Amino acid sequence: PPPPPPPPPPPLFFHAEHGIREQPRSRGLGDVYKRQISEDFFVVDQAQPVCGLDTHGIKNPSTVHWNQKLALLVEDAVRRGEGVIAKSGPLVCTTVPHTGRSPQDKFIVRETSTVDNVSWGTVNQSLEPEYFDRLYEDLTRHLDERELWVRDGYAGADPEYRLPIRVVTETAWHSLFAHHMFIREEDPARLAQHIPEFTVLSAPSFTAVPSRHGTKSGTVIVIHFSKRLILIAGTAYAGEIKKSIFTVMSYLLPLKSVLPMHCSANRGADAVSYTHLRAHETEADLVCRLLL
Repeated sequence: PPPPPPPPPPPLFFHAEHGIREQPRSRGLGDVYKRQISEDFFVVDQAQPVCGLDTHGIKNPSTVHWNQKLALLVEDAVRRGEGVIAKSGPLVCTTVPHTGRSPQDKFIVRETSTVDNVSWGTVNQSLEPEYFDRLYEDLTRHLDERELWVRDGYAGADPEYRLPIRVVTETAWHSLFAHHMFIREEDPARLAQHIPEFTVLSAPSFTAVPSRHGTKSGTVIVIHFSKRLILIAGTAYAGEIKKSIFTVMSYLLPLKSVLPMHCSANRGADAVSYTHLRAHETEADLVCRLLL
């Protein structure tokens, strides 16, 4: 008899029905999940923090996931169809129609604290406070009765100047993005006492109305410095979350005579790495090499 046909190739993506937790052996992040479960890597739900979502105008969310760790965030994203797990392990999500930031849809509220400090124009576009208030009311109402993810952390590595922040999202994968992007608080007791000094409310499924909200399109990213709020709507591009917080730091820190740097550095496993001094190299040589 002819030999049996070869087995079909493994799927490129893993979907929720593949049972990430249930399979005794799985590829990619499935093994990571099981390792994290065995090491008690994550908590299912954090204790209710002292600063709740009602502080930000969200009164009746259906479910709130506070500071979930990586394993549960990825599983929630797959469960909800927000993305799929590629064969090599990473979570893959799409952000169409936006595949990058939308600078023409970004605004700063013109109010007492910003009116004389911002160079207004085509880059730093202004939004009047009444438009912001209307957008805030409509967006928070939109987030009510929804499943939400909250990420508390810090922007800025220096404890003296870092900014306590909160990112509230209607998708698990945006919370995962914030989990990786910002500095995490590892102490559960301090995390429960976290008081954000700036909060991002991200609602990709909410569409702004230009005539009602003063925007140019259904997409809007707006910062209100007095109210310490950032509203993001009409775009799933996660970079808007990061860039908005960096914009806040770029505004606040120079007022304290501090120049923020948008960067990161990795330390290699060996004694010599790209961001460390090499033999016979001065600090000035290192800076020049990193800038090239």
